[in-house]
Amino acid sequence: MTKPLFASLDIYHDIAFRAAALNMAIDEALLEIATGPMIRFYKWDHPALSFGYFGKFADVANHAGQRDLVRRWTGGGIVFH
Repeated sequence: MTKPLFASLDIYHDIAFRAAALNMAIDEALLEIATGPMIRFYKWDHPALSFGYFGKFADVANHAGQRDLVRRWTGGGIVFH
């Protein structure tokens, strides 16, 4: 039998539709209080684009009129939501 990846996993299922900036703020706040692995499922109230901490605003600025733009406090590329 294979060993489980995690001894425990906190699951957050947020059923409310939220703004892009609020979703990122909640993720950051959960990380601050985390004592173990967790996953959060959530929804966006408007089309949004998130880009990583080291991303350049110039790379996403042309989407500003169509989507909410938010910078993630983590790394990574551009994600359309």
